[in-house]
Amino acid sequence: MDETLSDLVRDYKLVTRHEGVFTIHFHSDPDAPPSSPCRQERWRRVRTLGRGGQGEVILQTCIEGGRYFTERAVKRIRLQNGNSKQHYKRELESIVKFSHDRYSKYFVKSLGWYATSNKLYMAMEYFPEGDLYSYISNHQIVTEEECSLITSQILSGIALMHEEGFAHRDVKPQNILIYRHPQSPPPSSWWVKLADFGISKKLDTETCWTSLVPGTPLYMAPEILRCEPRSLFINDYKTADIWAVEISTLASQTTSQRWAAELHDATMLPKSLDPVPNSSDITTTDDQIDTVFIRTESSSESMEMLLPRTDRSGISQMVQELFNAIDSVDAGMVGLLVNSGVNINIPDRTGRTPLYLSATIGHLEITRKLLEGGAIIEATDGFGGRTPLQSAVLNGHIDVVELLITYGADIEVIDGLGGFTPLGCAVSMNYKAVTELLLNRKANVEAATDSGCTPLMAAARNGSEDLIILLLEHGADINATDERGHTPIVWAAESGSAEAVQVLIQRGVDFNAGDSSGLSALRAAQRMDHVVVKQLLLEAGADISTSTDNKVVDGSLIEATKHGRTSLLVSLLKLKGADVEERDACGCTPLILAASEGCVNIVEVLLDNGANIEASNLAAYTPLMSAADNGHPSVVSILLERRADVRSHDHEGRTSLALAARKGHTSTVQFLLSRNAPVHWPNYAGETALMVAAQFGHTQVVESLLTYGASIEASDNEGCTSLILAARQGYVYTVRLLLEGEAKMDRRTIGGQSALIEASKEGHEAVVELLLEEGAAFETMDIHGETALVHAVKRNHEAVVTLLLQIGADLEAEAEDGPTCLMIATRNRNKPIMDLLVRHGAKKGWPYYRARFA
Repeated sequence: MDETLSDLVRDYKLVTRHEGVFTIHFHSDPDAPPSSPCRQERWRRVRTLGRGGQGEVILQTCIEGGRYFTERAVKRIRLQNGNSKQHYKRELESIVKFSHDRYSKYFVKSLGWYATSNKLYMAMEYFPEGDLYSYISNHQIVTEEECSLITSQILSGIALMHEEGFAHRDVKPQNILIYRHPQSPPPSSWWVKLADFGISKKLDTETCWTSLVPGTPLYMAPEILRCEPRSLFINDYKTADIWAVEISTLASQTTSQRWAAELHDATMLPKSLDPVPNSSDITTTDDQIDTVFIRTESSSESMEMLLPRTDRSGISQMVQELFNAIDSVDAGMVGLLVNSGVNINIPDRTGRTPLYLSATIGHLEITRKLLEGGAIIEATDGFGGRTPLQSAVLNGHIDVVELLITYGADIEVIDGLGGFTPLGCAVSMNYKAVTELLLNRKANVEAATDSGCTPLMAAARNGSEDLIILLLEHGADINATDERGHTPIVWAAESGSAEAVQVLIQRGVDFNAGDSSGLSALRAAQRMDHVVVKQLLLEAGADISTSTDNKVVDGSLIEATKHGRTSLLVSLLKLKGADVEERDACGCTPLILAASEGCVNIVEVLLDNGANIEASNLAAYTPLMSAADNGHPSVVSILLERRADVRSHDHEGRTSLALAARKGHTSTVQFLLSRNAPVHWPNYAGETALMVAAQFGHTQVVESLLTYGASIEASDNEGCTSLILAARQGYVYTVRLLLEGEAKMDRRTIGGQSALIEASKEGHEAVVELLLEEGAAFETMDIHGETALVHAVKRNHEAVVTLLLQIGADLEAEAEDGPTCLMIATRNRNKPIMDLLVRHGAKKGWPYYRARFA
């Protein structure tokens, strides 16, 4: 890039070296003796000031060797190809040109530039007071006298650019930086400077050959926005600069709401059909601005033909502006764009429309504006076939849900990810208020998923007592069955929710009903070793000998084994032709079933009668694996004495030890370990028994495995260690035990997540606190460049955010798509987290004030 630059631009290049987080510049000062060493300036990043279409701007502070400036703004740009290098070469030429003392009164001054192989850095003056856009957002009003002074300075700068053959092409309040103003310490009269020469251009030919329409659509003259770019002339861009000054001037005299309303009422753009005046018709700067204002007031023609259409260049910019406004929770800008006629039904690259995005974020006012503007209410995303209503439900935004229903959203729409209706989504997420709203709006209480799961089954599976009661009050079938024959109480028993089981029993559920394989609630609880649930069912009168048809089929070893009928089993085995290897629909032999149920006597009888000890069912479970999975150490002991293979594994590569560890069966695990079960054996996902136990928080099992030499630093196929898995699930005692075993906190997954990031992401306050106490690195980033604090803010985990801020986490850390923590909290409308970040020094902007005081 250097070889094509002018000598003037090269003279501004800074001799630079990077050392860790420091940027070091070497200066040969003109007033220093020739033999003196170069002065070294050491700069360090403070935070990100903002992002724009041309790059991002960061604040740096000089910690050593500074002479004239202690702070500076640095524009950092990625150079992707030759075209981008040529583009930024022009920007360098512009900013260096207007950094001369002759122009510095009106333009932000360059402090030099430097580059790496793929990035360009342009250092500039830093103005703590920010830009005009932020000022008018925060202070609400600029007086007519102040506005006149500001406009005069901007026009003087633009006039200088035009005299030198340049056009700025992106004049807007965001690019007007405040050097001084009446509220600054000490108070002073207004002094502003123009910044951002990212798309400015030296106009040295008759036409401007470019394939893109440059600028920000809301500040672009209609002729520029609607024209074919290659047909634009030099004077078009010069006079368009004046148009942009006019729009910026009007913006500075109004609040955003009034400005948007005035645009909508056609006092600016819509009443102007006359072309932007030719420069030959305007003799002075004052004449230019007066002419524009007079034209705006006097014209009354329609503006419809000037609004961008989908086949016009510039429309993609307008749509992107709309997405940006929604993402920044800027309802005023959204209203302005909707009223200007932008197509609000164009999806982004992931298939999400503006309405879908707004519903996902949960911003009521933006959603209302989009609906009023004609947004398609049933447009689905590009992945799961979900509508805005379903997305709002999944995120718990009850106000948006109610609004969408009011506007006619289909309350029974089914998604493409399992056949969930909005009610099914709400129940699955345990959102009681949203569920109640949908039920009150007559949502189908029996709407089932593709697998036949009704909302009541989902509530039972989740153990949500309140939702179960609510659904039953609205007529849910308490004995409904899914495609497997599972009833709500079977789901509740299988999940181990005593509260859900108790409610269902009190409401009259048939707790003896079984599924297609004869699995009843009692058997489900027994298999999962849910002692309290088993006790509840037994006290209610559950009968272990009862199957779906209330009888045991004569002559079937399977049925006799299922119901623990030892005497019947012995009798059947004495009969000629009894098949000891008989199998049920799941491929289970009587021995597998007996081992699964922990029936010691039946296991011994079957083994004595020649049952195959290594037989496996459709899931590849052997009798030993079935006994281990269900926590029956006595059966495990018998099988191992009969030489059962302790290394056998299922289709996922899980051994008996891994199955017992997953369920937390400590006695079974200890017995298997004492019989030389392979402690290091991973399943096909790379998970060892220790990792599985840690993932499910079985601290005693973890301790037993460590005692027998399990590798504490082993990782699965995704790079997860036992510590990361335990931290992700929030098992603080397991995490503590692993740390005592000297587990390394700096290990990271393939995606770059550390234990601290995982715990922060999931909101596990106790685990985060423990990890921080043990010295976990809190500024570690994942592969997307996101820290633990960013993840905690994203997920609205206030307690975790508090812990991370207290220890000094970087509150200006950014998410992958650019927003800082405060912007993320603002987008989420999480006022407590917003206040936390501000108290710790986060820089406030207009979106913050709009969200905080809405």
